[in-house]
Amino acid sequence: MNLEFFSGFPTTDHVSIGGLGDSFYEYLIKSWLMSDKKDSEAKKMYDDALEAIEKHLVKKSAGGLTYIAEWRGGILDHKMGHLACFSGGMIALGAEHAREERKQHYVDLAAEITNTCHESYERSGGPGVD
Repeated sequence: MNLEFFSGFPTTDHVSIGGLGDSFYEYLIKSWLMSDKKDSEAKKMYDDALEAIEKHLVKKSAGGLTYIAEWRGGILDHKMGHLACFSGGMIALGAEHAREERKQHYVDLAAEITNTCHESYERSGGPGVD
């Protein structure tokens, strides 16, 4: 997602955790951790973003694979680009610091997304696949 520099509001109608959005979401949790957990705004933004991502973008394929769709022009685009594969690690990192009752949920979600990325590369003969 492209964000206006000063307001943080979207400048396009394309929302993606992959290309053009990956660094934004990844750096929210990392900023909070690098601030010695003092940057409460970054943590709140991460928590809110993850909640919205899960509510609106996390889907399951007919084959049972969990993926993060994209929102494009008001329509849900049921694809997950390879740049979104970092999100399994991001969610796992955030799970370590989630409310106790949500920790396992986020660990499971992270594992499911990571598995989807692994399967995508494995099935397509992608980079690093022998």
